[in-house]
Amino acid sequence: ARLLPGVDQGQAIADALAEVDRLEGTVEQLLALARDAGVARDRLDLSRVMEAVEHGWHGRLGASGRPLRFQVEGGLPLVRASEAAVLQILDVLLGNAAEHGSGTVTVRVRAAPGGLAIEVVDEGPGVAGDPEQVFSRRAGSADGHGIGLALARSLAEAEGGRLLLQRPVPAPVFALLLPADRAPEVASASSG
Repeated sequence: ARLLPGVDQGQAIADALAEVDRLEGTVEQLLALARDAGVARDRLDLSRVMEAVEHGWHGRLGASGRPLRFQVEGGLPLVRASEAAVLQILDVLLGNAAEHGSGTVTVRVRAAPGGLAIEVVDEGPGVAGDPEQVFSRRAGSADGHGIGLALARSLAEAEGGRLLLQRPVPAPVFALLLPADRAPEVASASSG
């Protein structure tokens, strides 16, 4: 009794269990973020974030013939943010591009007015109708975007940033905007 002709039932079960484990890990991270909401944030290590995105998404997109590209500008402003929160937001944006978009998925990191923009772009047709509706918790019942984008926006706001759909159609651009760190570095007083 196979699930579908030509589908390896054992592999399908293993894949489903791996997805459950991934979702459980996501929930645990989000709960930890909620508990740590008032904690000061470290400087965001962009190279580590990009490595984690590459590790998590290159194979998943590649398996369906979808390239993953990175464009990172030089001279970027420093930002303070929870790495776990930023990775969760990017995970939602990349998952959205994987499910609803097409073609190459590009992660762009650039300076933006007052801070830093991390953009996720794909080559799909984009989002029809009111762009703000994709961030509605009810959107999942209509177009399949679900609670993920609403949750990602809440996480962005908890980090002092914003999550926007900068270009709805075509080749949609979702952007995580994080404010520049304006606080000067404090030298260690215990060097003496």
